[in-house]
Amino acid sequence: MLDLFALMNAAPARAALHGLLAPPLRGIGPVRVSYVSWAASDLRPSAPQRHHPRELLATVNLEFHAALPARLDVDGTLVFYLGFWIDGAARLSGAVEGASYHFRGGTAAASGMLGAALDRAARRGLGAVALLLDPALARFAAGRAFRHVGLLPGSGGRRGRRRWGNADRQVVLSAVPS
Repeated sequence: MLDLFALMNAAPARAALHGLLAPPLRGIGPVRVSYVSWAASDLRPSAPQRHHPRELLATVNLEFHAALPARLDVDGTLVFYLGFWIDGAARLSGAVEGASYHFRGGTAAASGMLGAALDRAARRGLGAVALLLDPALARFAAGRAFRHVGLLPGSGGRRGRRRWGNADRQVVLSAVPS
């Protein structure tokens, strides 16, 4: 299993992701890793047939805060979507499918002035997330053949007989070798 939360929260990775945000934006907290179905992703409207509606994409969620003049504070999330698949030669592959952002909390009227900065962060982040993912995925796959790939909630650890974890914060990539 490849722990995507640990990958994105290693000190250099987390610094690189938080570094995508230019003032007045700043990253807050750890980078959350979760998943969403293609049908529920913000990317689907631009490419509705790219994936099966129930296919899961991992999400790398960078929470942000902006303290703006006149006490206009805004909070939100910059989201990067990761897709994983097994090709016809049984090789495990993955890619950054796209990015989106949304606001929550704060003053909605101030969110418009942050759009250009978030668009830049999203564009730069596509490559930054790929630079983190690609070598880790290559090490994880290590030239092996696979027959199934999926996302599991949590760290992949067990408590007794049961797996545990919070799928809103942490997700692992699981692949079954051939």
